[in-house]
Amino acid sequence: MLAVLLAGGTLAGCGAAGDGAAQPDESGGTVSSTPSPGEIPPLPPSGRVSLPPDPGTGKYTGAEMTLTGIPEEGVESGCIVMRSGDKLYNLLGGDPQLLQSGRTVIVRGRPSPGLMTTCQQGTPFQVSEVRLA
Repeated sequence: MLAVLLAGGTLAGCGAAGDGAAQPDESGGTVSSTPSPGEIPPLPPSGRVSLPPDPGTGKYTGAEMTLTGIPEEGVESGCIVMRSGDKLYNLLGGDPQLLQSGRTVIVRGRPSPGLMTTCQQGTPFQVSEVRLA
């Protein structure tokens, strides 16, 4: 009978961990458990929230921005990079004739810092529009 009571107490303790309440940890502090279904989880400690992924690529992207500069060939074949301010961008997409013209251009698009490329230079930048400056 004692074994049955001990087993029941152990199971009851396990069930309490999923109730959304904070549980004491070994150091005397508390540890929040997983939120219950329908409960909104708290923000991460930094307070930063990531932008949703781009629906077309599934990659995380930044806000749309406009860059001005002179595109040039990257160190890898077929790669085009452009410096804007103190940053170097790896331009992806856009009109290749304008990007390879050697002239100053205005490029509109979104940075995609998490996107993997073979160019090995600059922050990947998904170009949506290119025009001469």
